[in-house]
Amino acid sequence: MDSLVQSLCEDIISNSEFDYDYTQLLSTELKYSENQNGLNSEQIKKLSESAAILALSDNSQHQHMAFKIVIFLMNQYGKQYKSIPFLAELILCRMGDLPTIKQIIDKKQGIDYFSFFNSSDSEIFDVKFPEILLKKIFNQFTILEKEKWSLTNFQSEVLRQLLSGKNIAYSAPTSAGKSFIIHNYVLWKTLTSEKFTSIIIVPTRALIEEVRKSITEKLNQFESNSEDIIISASINETNKNYLEESKKKIFILTPERLQHVLSKNWKISPNLLVIDEAQKIKDEGRGVILENTINEILNMDSKLQIVLISPFMKNLHNFKQIFNIKNLETIPSSKSPVGRNIFFIDFKGKLNVDVSIFSEELQKKIELETIKLDSKLPNTQYGTKAWIAANLLEGHGHTLVYCNRPKECKDVAKDIAKNIQNFEVSYDLQEAIEFLKKNIHPQYDLIDFLKKGIGYHYGKMPAFVRFLIQNLFENGKINYLCCTSTLLEGVNLPAKNIVLYLPKKGMNQEMDKHTIKNLIGRVGRLGKDYYGNIYCVDAHKWKEGEEAFKEDYEEVESSMEKTVTVDMSTLISHLDEFNGLRHGKKNVQVVATNLIMNQIKDPEQKFLENLMKKYPSINNEELKQVSSLLEEIEKEILVLDKNVILRNKTIDPRLQVKLYEELKKRTRPPTVPFPEDKELSRKLFSVFELIFKFLFTQDEKKHSITDCTHIGADWIHQRFYKQILENRIYYQEKFRIKNELDKKGINKLIDDVDGILDNDLRYHYSRGLQCYWDVLDTVIKENNLGLKSYSNLHENLELGLNNKRAYLLLNLGFSRHTSIVLSKLLPEDISDLRECKSWIKTHSMELRESFSDKNDWIWLKEFDQLIPNKDI
Repeated sequence: MDSLVQSLCEDIISNSEFDYDYTQLLSTELKYSENQNGLNSEQIKKLSESAAILALSDNSQHQHMAFKIVIFLMNQYGKQYKSIPFLAELILCRMGDLPTIKQIIDKKQGIDYFSFFNSSDSEIFDVKFPEILLKKIFNQFTILEKEKWSLTNFQSEVLRQLLSGKNIAYSAPTSAGKSFIIHNYVLWKTLTSEKFTSIIIVPTRALIEEVRKSITEKLNQFESNSEDIIISASINETNKNYLEESKKKIFILTPERLQHVLSKNWKISPNLLVIDEAQKIKDEGRGVILENTINEILNMDSKLQIVLISPFMKNLHNFKQIFNIKNLETIPSSKSPVGRNIFFIDFKGKLNVDVSIFSEELQKKIELETIKLDSKLPNTQYGTKAWIAANLLEGHGHTLVYCNRPKECKDVAKDIAKNIQNFEVSYDLQEAIEFLKKNIHPQYDLIDFLKKGIGYHYGKMPAFVRFLIQNLFENGKINYLCCTSTLLEGVNLPAKNIVLYLPKKGMNQEMDKHTIKNLIGRVGRLGKDYYGNIYCVDAHKWKEGEEAFKEDYEEVESSMEKTVTVDMSTLISHLDEFNGLRHGKKNVQVVATNLIMNQIKDPEQKFLENLMKKYPSINNEELKQVSSLLEEIEKEILVLDKNVILRNKTIDPRLQVKLYEELKKRTRPPTVPFPEDKELSRKLFSVFELIFKFLFTQDEKKHSITDCTHIGADWIHQRFYKQILENRIYYQEKFRIKNELDKKGINKLIDDVDGILDNDLRYHYSRGLQCYWDVLDTVIKENNLGLKSYSNLHENLELGLNNKRAYLLLNLGFSRHTSIVLSKLLPEDISDLRECKSWIKTHSMELRESFSDKNDWIWLKEFDQLIPNKDI
């Protein structure tokens, strides 16, 4: 039967009449000009019959064609031919796409013909369609006798494997609903178990908040069994004892944060380990940290269930070798339940724009039309992007414009704004503007753009501003969003359209085709859009060109493997003589540090034997050189307590020893001040100066020590963002430029503050501060100095908090701002998360009044998400 279906499908797509009819259907749906020639009834009939057969194929391209045929026919002829919605639902059922069937019903383009969702709406249910019954059995699940899930074939297969307790690696396009399944599974396991611990590893701090929000919203739907569940994004000295004792907990952590937890030997004993965006294992630097951290957990407990999730990957079984997982089920899928249309926009001179689409199903380019212009086109890259967004996409749904760096986001937004004349600012948008005036600055650039329905979004913005912009975009309050590679980190910003022009990762790195595929997967939302549109400007000028859109998937690769094979000579040089990052390879630096740490833990060098077994292509002679160098390094660095070295795994031990030798020479080395110290800024400067000199590599020396010290002291003292910014403006005007800052100067200062907070303080100085204290404490004891030094300032610096109540609130999911506000109202004797959560729910009405100002609505929205109105 399968071979018959495949044969029929091949006959269909090779048929010239089908090619003509399918091309005409696409053109009619996607052309900009009106009054296109439609299909006749015979063409509609043949296309419908073809879709019914293509839907039976296991080939993803055949299914893509079937999907587009029924959706485009329904959009164009659904009202004219009443049988088309019925046919669409039947064909979608054959493909196992129940979410899209529900979307058709919700949009009132059809009714629930087959009683999938509401039996009272049933008009037709015929046993002649056995696939209906099969999909009810295999694609619908009732969870905890409360919620009914209607899933795609892919989601159903993943869920069944998860429920069986198997280790699995699964991959699918970005819009396939991968996160929906794993978040619900984590919650289901936690709710139905007497004791259960999950760890979800995500690549960025921004994604931590998104995952926590998703799981918290789902948890709040259940009125019982949810009180004992702790969802935490941080484990620290304040909450570790309580978290260790709690029976049900979900940790959402970055690889670096998890590595820190493991270095402390805290007892977390996970039952389930989820690695989201597992393809990041190939990233320079961070990929090595991810691999090493996962291996460390698996060595602690081989019985836990492990789940690896990634987009557009093949050879998923490679994860089995990389992590030494004995049994690993792999579920690859190239099928997306959301269609996509790839437009090529080519500029011919200054007055003509050629528009075509690339049919992935037919693997050919289809010319649509040439647009004649009345005026010349802009001649800059950002001007071109802005022109397309404002002229071709106005009224065609919400649009993302991909930008290579933050400055370009503003440049593109500025040019889009020039094309928008009479935008009506909604009440919600006006509230957002007033919120930014109050909590950032009245001259913040983003405010001007919001007045035209435009936003921008990049990594080094305050978390609460990113949350605000995402909320406005998701709810249709702004039409355009200019954003950087935050989209590649899994941040959920789905849109109807995306505009790409010479896309890069950062300033100079050309974007490869696999990264492009991940990026364009952000268009279209399962259950919201039938399809998304990708607008590629002058694709022939890109590194990958049109090849980027052909069927090809990324292989699972290890950054560690690349380093010990391809970059082995550079690694040997780096081990022989530490030279920072002059060789330009972050992965080499991280692997070298990792190998030295392993040498300290395992002087017999079994870790090198295991490395050779895992990656047999390693050159044996070069590995011997590495072995010899590691033994020499070990002798040099063990003047410092090895436990100190191992607690600071991200810092090369040779740098730690240099700091140790410097502090040993001093009769009174700078101590780590207490957070409430009135001279915190001055004392912090002395410590930061030594961290900067001895622990930082060249690429980590981004901003001045003075600026980092002042902002760091304000951050630790729990100043709100607005207060920190005002202090920086005052300092800049009084001591540096000795004049009033203009709007450009204020916005540059905002960007500087954001960069210092997000990167310098919360990551580099935070880990440096922990290492500094460890080394200093050793020196104090060895030299009998009798100095007092505060041990946890690195945590205060990372979180921007200095009292236990604020820590507890942050661990419940509140933002730093809300945690500071509410901590002033909490009783001082509250000691753990359960007491804190219970007290907040009991006093929720009076706490909500803390945000009574209309410009505090974003904080109130956050409060209501975590403490739902049903509890008030």
